[in-house]
Amino acid sequence: MKQFKKAAIVVAATGLVLGLAWAQTSATLRVKPAAGSKFQYKVTMDTTSGGATAGGQSMKGTYNQWFIAKSKNAKGTVFEIKATNVKLTGGMGDMSTMEKAMEKQVVTATYSPLGAWISGDVTAGSMGAMSAQAGLQGVIFPQSAVKVGTKWTATVDIGKMIAAAGGQSGMKVESGGKIPVSYKVTGFKTIAGKPIVGISASMNGTVVMAMGQNKVNMNLKSTSTGQIDVRTGMVRTMTTNADVGTKFGQMVINQKIKMTMTLM
Repeated sequence: MKQFKKAAIVVAATGLVLGLAWAQTSATLRVKPAAGSKFQYKVTMDTTSGGATAGGQSMKGTYNQWFIAKSKNAKGTVFEIKATNVKLTGGMGDMSTMEKAMEKQVVTATYSPLGAWISGDVTAGSMGAMSAQAGLQGVIFPQSAVKVGTKWTATVDIGKMIAAAGGQSGMKVESGGKIPVSYKVTGFKTIAGKPIVGISASMNGTVVMAMGQNKVNMNLKSTSTGQIDVRTGMVRTMTTNADVGTKFGQMVINQKIKMTMTLM
């Protein structure tokens, strides 16, 4: 019995030492799920709109988002991205129509090991546009290894995003179309035996667009915190808070958006 207790203590101590050792190392972040892997996330959205000329409105939504690694090639990983079980409440218009439209959007695209879009369908509504410009799951990794405190930047091209999401709107970016996104590693930990990297991200910029003879000014500000599984490069959790202010003629609309994504 004493030997058993001693062995248990040794095992526990070894696990602690290994955990601390991992916490002190660096990691190279790459998108590398095995072909055939399926990642299902529970997504919640809470959007509140208001402004000097727009009444207060709110919309809540939940859905399951799938990232399916269909195959691997020399350029990266081919993903199929889709949403199921979409539920929307509040807002304006026919929510059931919006639900069906979201569930019909299926994006197939290739992403590099850094998470950047390489090729594929980015015209399937906002989901395809966002995935192409903001990187797979909203993150683009740096080339070099990271450690706690490592910082890097990427760029979101709003002009390309608008064109991909539906250029038929006639909107064109006049200035501020490329907004930098700043990332930072906040920590390392082991969860259920899996090495996890904590990250934070922030984006802040102003975009001026033209729609015919009218100007649209949009201020974008967001912060995100999340966790990345080092083994696959896929998000484990991500929470984003965004403030979007839009001025179109005499109309002013301010939106607060909170989105959470959790691996199921």
